[in-house]
Amino acid sequence: MFMKGDEAGDGAEGRRIAEALMREQRSRARPSAINRSFAMLGAAIIVTSVAPWPAVWYWLGLIAVFVAVGWAQYLIATRRWFRDWMVYAFVAFDTALLVFTLIYPNPLNPPDLPPQMALRFGNSAYLFIVTGALAMTLRPALILWGGVCGAVFWGAAIFWLATLPGAVLETGDGESFVSLLGNPHFVDITVQIQFAAVFLIVSALVAAGSAAARRLVVRETAAARRAANLSRYLPAEAVSELAERDAPFGVEREAAAAVLFTDIVGFTALAERLGPKAAIGLLREAQALVATAVAEAHGVLDKFIGDGAMATFGAFPMLETEGRAPPAARAFAAARRIAADAEAWSRAREARGEAPARLVVGLHCGPVLLGEVGAAQRMEFAVVGDTVNVASRLEHLCRALDLSVAVSEEAMAAAGWPEGPERIGTETLRGRAEPVIVWGLPAQRPSATAFS
Repeated sequence: MFMKGDEAGDGAEGRRIAEALMREQRSRARPSAINRSFAMLGAAIIVTSVAPWPAVWYWLGLIAVFVAVGWAQYLIATRRWFRDWMVYAFVAFDTALLVFTLIYPNPLNPPDLPPQMALRFGNSAYLFIVTGALAMTLRPALILWGGVCGAVFWGAAIFWLATLPGAVLETGDGESFVSLLGNPHFVDITVQIQFAAVFLIVSALVAAGSAAARRLVVRETAAARRAANLSRYLPAEAVSELAERDAPFGVEREAAAAVLFTDIVGFTALAERLGPKAAIGLLREAQALVATAVAEAHGVLDKFIGDGAMATFGAFPMLETEGRAPPAARAFAAARRIAADAEAWSRAREARGEAPARLVVGLHCGPVLLGEVGAAQRMEFAVVGDTVNVASRLEHLCRALDLSVAVSEEAMAAAGWPEGPERIGTETLRGRAEPVIVWGLPAQRPSATAFS
């Protein structure tokens, strides 16, 4: 069976699930036809073993019809003109054929038993196979349709048996119900109505269970999609926790964090000289370099800003684990790694005959505010505050001071005064009244250290 049209109420995620299941079930059409053929082959072997000849030919003919219907479903499902209503038509035909097989007497058998005797063997239980098969489609409407078809066709078969000549529907004069049960022509209408009602109820319950399963699939898929989206911005440790929240970041909160900014020096001129395609290639290489360094230092890549990037360390308390280096130390290690990798990357570009590129990094440490900003139509998580502004200004200062990395003295102290940077002096940052003591790594000075 195939999936389409049952996504109502599931929303956009439900429609994506429906389309995915449709594609999956289309891909299974041939294996399903093959499995059905093998199942019918097993039935043929059993029938051949137990049924008398020549009556066995009748059953083998019906089995061949079931096989043919299975392959017809496969062939039609692979055509462009396939429509969803055809699925319902096949379900109806399959159910009608099954009821016919269970009720209609084998014309090759000796006519020693009346047709009503078919009701004595509990054949109606085979209809639940239809419900079980449809349950695997996760299509509530199709499952209910199968239940309705089973009840209607079974009811039609009972009506036919009840209207045959000689059929007995109730006790006659002086006849007990016990003796009536022994009458091979007896049709117990009450029992058959009860079976049809139970069959419909079971179908409805299976449909409800299928609907619940669909909702679960939609929820889990949506959670997985959110987790995949979050994983582009956050380390893996935070994804599973944040993906389960309706408002992942909650209310605004303050945190002590190290903030790192990067930028490609002269990217505007580079882009003009290289052209769009080469410029995009350069940008992607630089972004990958930065993302790798930040991730390996257990930081959070907050965003890419044009040809630059912003990353935070320590802004998310749930990411901090015992034994890990302080946020500022990890941020400095990432900054130094970016500077060293950027120098090697630039030399590799030159060796290939491509334009060299220079990355600069600004790093500051202090309090930040975390929260959601934007409007109802478009929300974005933001890390804001003076610390962010200082880190950004330090990155811009690298050009004037000919540095690859500019670090504030606050960040140096929080990182444990790592070796390498030189004290540049006090600098006044644009737009900020209070000056900052700047330390830095000179430009074109590749150096990397490991970090924990």
